[in-house]
Order: sequence, then structure tokens, then C-alpha cells
Amino acid sequence: MAAQCTDRERLAGWCQGVAGETFEERRSELFWQYISGRQQMPEIEQHLEACQDCRQAMERERALAGARRSQGTVQVAVCPSSDEMLRYLERGEGMSPWRRLEIKRHVEQCALCREEAGWAASVVVEPRKAPRLGWFGWKWTWGVAAAATAAMVVFFAVVNPPGPRRLARYALVPDVPYEAMRAEFTQKHPEDQMQFRAATELVSIGEYRQGEQMLQALQQKCGADPSVVFFLGHVALREGRIPEALMLCTRAEKSSLNGYRCWYLANVALIAGDLDLARKEIQHATHHEPYAGPAKRLEQLVH
Repeated sequence: MAAQCTDRERLAGWCQGVAGETFEERRSELFWQYISGRQQMPEIEQHLEACQDCRQAMERERALAGARRSQGTVQVAVCPSSDEMLRYLERGEGMSPWRRLEIKRHVEQCALCREEAGWAASVVVEPRKAPRLGWFGWKWTWGVAAAATAAMVVFFAVVNPPGPRRLARYALVPDVPYEAMRAEFTQKHPEDQMQFRAATELVSIGEYRQGEQMLQALQQKCGADPSVVFFLGHVALREGRIPEALMLCTRAEKSSLNGYRCWYLANVALIAGDLDLARKEIQHATHHEPYAGPAKRLEQLVH
């Protein structure tokens, strides 16, 4: 994309002092500062009139800016795992504000998750917050919490027998390694890296429709690129289009990204109720070091 800029040398001069490792990153940051009012440069508008490549880059930045300001409804159709629900209730570290908002909106609409959240808040979270009086108090409090956590899993596994929906309770859909995905895509399609970054930024903040549209455009150009196909599957999962998510994630898993897409597919298959595929991919994931531990625990639950 940068090679198509009609005045790259002049634009590079404007980008001096702007944060970013590459020219594309510095241009993106410059345009972001411009549309947010932190950079006053009338010359940019004049340049945009003559440069189609930079106009497209500016449009992507405006789309991202609009998405960040959007107050639209954020929802997620797939129930969070019990472990993630506990982290949400305890306001634990490592959960993004956007994911917290997704779960909050989901709980408001899902009777099953409201039941789980209410039960866990009173039986698990409150005992963990109780004062600890010395060694014995500490051991007793965490003993109760551990027992309650185990009871929580048993409650939803036994009282609510497994089925296409109930199996989703065991799923541990992992966070997306955005930078690793972007690096993988850039190696194959360096000219489209900024469009891919913009699309995945939209996905990361929950603007699934806009992100999906950009990804579909990339798919038409780049074919069955595993990173693009994976993100289309990720969006489908987030929006509850489970059969579509399963199909796309299965296609993307042919290039596993060090086992990540294998582990992701295992959990999507579990949500979809495809136990044969789930067991197969969970078994594969046990051989990939980052996912071996959770895969072995999940393997015990589904066999």
C-alpha cells in the first residue's frame, strides 16, 4: 500500500517523530492524531485529494475512530465458561473492559448465565472476600472457595445434563493472539497489512459487522488465507452463528499457528456439539505445549 502513495517522501517527513516501527504504522498514527484533533496540518487534506492510497488509509482510521466512540449494543451469543464467569464476577485482572461489557450484556439476556452468576456470586465470590484470620483462616476460606468452585462445575454438569447447549459450559475459548495473527498475515500479504490490522482492530473492540465486511473484502483478494478465514470464524462464533464458525475454523486450522487454531477449533466444536471433532482436536492440542495443560483437563471432561 505504501508504494502507491503519490508523495511518500513528503509524507515520511510529516511522520518524523511519530511513534511506530514501520512507515505504515507511523502513517496510521499520524492520521489518527489528525482526525482526533491532536495534529493540525492542512497539508494533509491537500495530499488526500491527490492520493487515493492515503484516502483509503484515512477512511480506515475514521471507521476505527467511529467504532471507538460507538455506544451501540455489545453482545456475545456464546455463554462464557465457568472459569471466565468467575473472573468476571471477581473483576480479576487479564479481562479487557470490552470483554467484561460483552459478558455483562450476555448475562442480562441469558437466563442460564444469570442463574450461574447469582449462584457463583453468593457461594464462591463472597467467601473469597471474607476476612482471613491467620493461617487457619486462610486455609479454611480458600478451602471453602475451592470446594464451591468444584461444586459449581458439578452442579452444571450433573443437574444440567450435557447437550448441545450444556457442552458449551466446558468450552475454554482462548483469547486471540492478534499480533501473532497480524505477523503471519503480513509475511504473505505485506501490501494488505494495514487493511488487515484495521479489520482486526474493529473485531477486537466488538465492531463485528464492520470488521467482517473488511475481512470479506480481503478474502476475495487473498483467497483462503488462514488468518482471514480464522477471524471470519471468530466473528461468526461471537455472533452465535455456530455452524458457520465451525466450518470456517475447521478450514483455518489447516495452518495451526503453533497449535493455537487447533485448540480454538476444539472449543468451537465443543460448543457446536460435535464431540468427535472436539475430542480429535483436544487430543491434538495436548501435544502443543502452550495448551497441553487445559487440553488434558478438558479431555477428561469430554471422554
